[in-house]
Amino acid sequence: MDFIKTVNETTLEPKQLIEANRVHSELPEEDRSDMAAYTIAFIKLVREEWGYEGSEAQDLLLAINSRMEALSQLMVDGHREVKGWVLDNSEEGMVFAKEELFLVAAEEPLVRIDEQARFDPNSFFQRLLKITEQEGQA
Repeated sequence: MDFIKTVNETTLEPKQLIEANRVHSELPEEDRSDMAAYTIAFIKLVREEWGYEGSEAQDLLLAINSRMEALSQLMVDGHREVKGWVLDNSEEGMVFAKEELFLVAAEEPLVRIDEQARFDPNSFFQRLLKITEQEGQA
């Protein structure tokens, strides 16, 4: 099965993505950009703290990694729309993002862009604006 389909079919609650981001932010600076290090941290979170096992744990880990990477890529690509939801920080490997970004990132379908699993920027930001308008924050 295509891994993007697996990610899109895996239920990932926004609070779980927010918790994964917290775990990532608490890693030592040198580990935040080390895929092996943060994946180990996510494994501990999913298996030990949340109690998932087997293929369910694997799918959740894939969803967390893929969605965090896609969200990070939106920031790296410099989409001007993301600036209102990201807080500046000088510490290497850390970005503080408002909760609304994670709400959208947990639900927005991933698509294949340049052979990578990414969020469609237009769709992502339309959903983000819709959420913030509903909450009176746009």
